[in-house]
Amino acid sequence: MEPSSEANARAPGLTAVMSASSRKVHDYSNGLVQLRLVVLFTDRQLWGRALGSFYHVYHALEGAVEEALQHPDLKPFAEDLSATTGMFRTPGFEEDLCFFLGCHWPDKILPGPAVSKYVDHLQLLGKTHPTLLLAHVYTQHLAMLSGGQVIKRLARKRLELPEDYGTKAFDVSEKLSLNTLRQRFKDKLDTLGKTMSAETWQQMLEEHQYAFKANNQIISEFRVGWLPFTRGIVRLVPPIAQVSVLLCVAVAAAVALTRISH
Repeated sequence: MEPSSEANARAPGLTAVMSASSRKVHDYSNGLVQLRLVVLFTDRQLWGRALGSFYHVYHALEGAVEEALQHPDLKPFAEDLSATTGMFRTPGFEEDLCFFLGCHWPDKILPGPAVSKYVDHLQLLGKTHPTLLLAHVYTQHLAMLSGGQVIKRLARKRLELPEDYGTKAFDVSEKLSLNTLRQRFKDKLDTLGKTMSAETWQQMLEEHQYAFKANNQIISEFRVGWLPFTRGIVRLVPPIAQVSVLLCVAVAAAVALTRISH
């Protein structure tokens, strides 16, 4: 694509505009994740199943990108979009899922409706508009290189994981720093943004927000039992208040059972 005068006049760059446009849904997503983590970090298998939901997303996204790497807009990102020297996460997810769920892990992470919808969307983009996949890479993979590193540290601590096990999905090659990977990808995406038509630019913003909303639907869809939920809530309150919290949970459970029976 040839740069247009409109594109050349744009300031700030595409990634800055994407981040600004998604601030509200991003904040909501962060809050949703934090609430879920309180519960998920009470049980290794529960955490493993949660990872499994997003494994489907990363597997589909990375597969679609790999098939489209010869597209002119994606070629400059080939070095970044790799499992060995770049940001791809699928092999790391698979190692973690084997650790948490055992060798038959694929049978334990069947995708729900929200996951399937997002996977279908990514596969369609790969066939019809590969450039827009970069908005999802920007959302998903840069999240793993920033906030994901906080989640990695919390998972290791709360789940008491053995060294070198359970957080491969968050690891990066020792040859490159997190900041180098993040900045290199952002710089390339900003460079591409200068050549985009106004229509594609707007679609990139829309896909960036779509990714956050899809993530939120996946997180909301993931169900946890009463026991992990109770454990998570108890961890949030001081010991002196734990009895009151447990009583409230028991009452809520009783009310729910009564409604079901009627």
